[in-house]
Amino acid sequence: MEDRGLKSLLSSIAGSFRGFLWRPHGANKGGHTFLIVMGQTVNNLTTHEITARSVNGEAIGNTKTASKFKVVTQNGLTWLVYVLSGPVSLTTSAQSLTVSSAYKGAVRVAKLKEAADESVLDKYMSVYAKSAQVTYQVSNDMATVQYKFNTNGTGDLLVMTWPHHRDQLSRTTKYVALQYLTIKGYMKAVEANPLVLTLPLTSIKWTPNKPIDPSCSQDDIGNPSPQDPFFTVARHKDWYAGLSWASGVPYNGAFRNEESTSEAVNGYYGLYTFGLVTNDQNLIDFARLLLATEIHSNRRYWHLKDDTNDPAYPRRLTEIWLQLRLEIAAIQILPLTPITEEVVDAVWGPAMYAYSAKEFNDPSVADDWRSVIYAAHATWDPVAAYKEAATLSAWGSGNSNTNTLHFIATRGTNGICSSAGVPTPLTDICVTLLSKSTGYYVNESSPVKAKALPTQAGRYIIQWMPGGFSIKSQTTGKYISGGNGGMVTASTAEVGGWESFQFKQVGQYWAIVANSNKMYAEVQADGTLKTSAGTVTDATLFIITADASNITTATPTSTTTTAEVMDDVEAEVDVPTTTSRSSTTMPSTTTAAPAPTSGNLTGSNYFYISSKSAGLYLISNAADVYVRASGTRQQATRYLVAAIQGKDNLFSVQDVKISQYVCAEAKGDQPLMANRRIALGWEYFSFEKQGQYWAIRADDNKKYVTLQGDKRIQATSDKVQDSALWVLTSNP
Repeated sequence: MEDRGLKSLLSSIAGSFRGFLWRPHGANKGGHTFLIVMGQTVNNLTTHEITARSVNGEAIGNTKTASKFKVVTQNGLTWLVYVLSGPVSLTTSAQSLTVSSAYKGAVRVAKLKEAADESVLDKYMSVYAKSAQVTYQVSNDMATVQYKFNTNGTGDLLVMTWPHHRDQLSRTTKYVALQYLTIKGYMKAVEANPLVLTLPLTSIKWTPNKPIDPSCSQDDIGNPSPQDPFFTVARHKDWYAGLSWASGVPYNGAFRNEESTSEAVNGYYGLYTFGLVTNDQNLIDFARLLLATEIHSNRRYWHLKDDTNDPAYPRRLTEIWLQLRLEIAAIQILPLTPITEEVVDAVWGPAMYAYSAKEFNDPSVADDWRSVIYAAHATWDPVAAYKEAATLSAWGSGNSNTNTLHFIATRGTNGICSSAGVPTPLTDICVTLLSKSTGYYVNESSPVKAKALPTQAGRYIIQWMPGGFSIKSQTTGKYISGGNGGMVTASTAEVGGWESFQFKQVGQYWAIVANSNKMYAEVQADGTLKTSAGTVTDATLFIITADASNITTATPTSTTTTAEVMDDVEAEVDVPTTTSRSSTTMPSTTTAAPAPTSGNLTGSNYFYISSKSAGLYLISNAADVYVRASGTRQQATRYLVAAIQGKDNLFSVQDVKISQYVCAEAKGDQPLMANRRIALGWEYFSFEKQGQYWAIRADDNKKYVTLQGDKRIQATSDKVQDSALWVLTSNP
């Protein structure tokens, strides 16, 4: 259990026997091998990959006669061997324990962790379980599960329990001072036969307990579909472990795994609802028992939280083989059904939401995962969840917009939909779009350009669609599309994913976001529109009006935004006096503070980075992922230098245009590349002040960044004096 040094104590038995060898998965990496024998007698118990140091306090090499042996191994562990039908004469060596004559009976082996445990083990060593019968009874909303053990020997039976057992034991259960740490937490001893557990059952039936809030049901329609009548009953259920295994419970001790606990819960919820439909009370009770045990074990072993009352683990940590936080959290919630109300409890839910929040605004993460987290948010804040749900454009193959909104609407809070007003632009009427920065209107050409005068302004109809809005040309009947590569065109006859947009209100203006890539629309130098801005700060803002003649415009102008944009959803922008500027010159919308002239970088800042020696700017793009110091002021790439939470003076460097992080390969034998979707370790850098310049150091190999002959940069220098120096500016 806790020992990783002992490969096995008893691994082979010479002689004829009937039995089997049980080896836990991964035993060859530090587990244990136990031999369970039934039938004929054996003579030799052999250890391997470990040597004995003493037996019963004496050096090895002698013959000892006893019914109990205390074996101390070379790695300092102590094991107690009880010969229940002894005594036997035992000859000892470093590698074997050999009885002088054939022995028939039971042998029990226990690890002695503490000296005080020996008296406990001595007391209970003579009684052991041969088998167990599991039964249950249901009374209203409570179930009683009984484990009745068939034993050998006289006296009381010592039973080791896991945390989920102890949550459900009677207060009169007698605890014994003995415990071992396992991968499922502490096993603690009780004196009990039978072992009786009591737990509450769910009261949720086919529909949610709470009705749909009236504010959300005014336009509601119902369209129930046929349900699959075939349900798994219990072949995945591990009754004593308290949870289910996705791989099933194998008959031969093979490995088991569980990735999504909520899928198991919903499997049993499906069985339960089938019982409701068929009016089968026995099936209903059985399914509720499955649900109760599954949900409780999930909360104990998967939904980790701060808990000082019999915590399952020494520290609050669990791991799963997934990359994104949203995936790690959502896979323990999906699919969204009425039983999700009991899956997301009041303590774990907010902690899970805070853990996932770092990826809410990551454009590289699909909305499929967000939809599950936003719906779960409704269990404690449905109004905020409704606002979040309005920003989604995809829900995954197992969810839908309707299902997400229905779950939010059934949280039992009044006025969910009426109080959660989400700003929307003018819809279902003909509108024009005027660029705030250039003073030109959006036309109806393809590609779309913001270069039209009022008399040439395109007329568009904005219409709602699930997860966003479509924008349709009134003249051509074609839809605006974000397209592949972000170029905005007006040439699509049908609505799909590329034709879905979000509108974010920024003061009196609107920013347009393509749901296809989560990037904001911005006007290029030639007037074309591309969905390529990573934040609302870089987006082009538009005035949307029903009649272009109401907007009076002089020579096309541009304005400079002076107020800092607070976030990507809602922000107030102060517009100063308009200054005339050539229509081909892009306005500056950079609002990040300049790099400090002394001290360390802090927080998150947008920078252009240029080489002190070469005078050229760093550039990177999707076509060439290598970061090069070869750009002019006009070609410079804008980077977001963001502090890493919990890592002092470490930062990630993200290309804002392509939403990729700069990476320094661990060995330092590759140039830096902007090709990582998330920042994990190779993407961490420190910025060290050198006079008015900065040296950049890769955290993974602790080497400074240097400038190579081909203008690429690489983390190769051990000394700061041999590294390249850099200028960080807010504007190129």
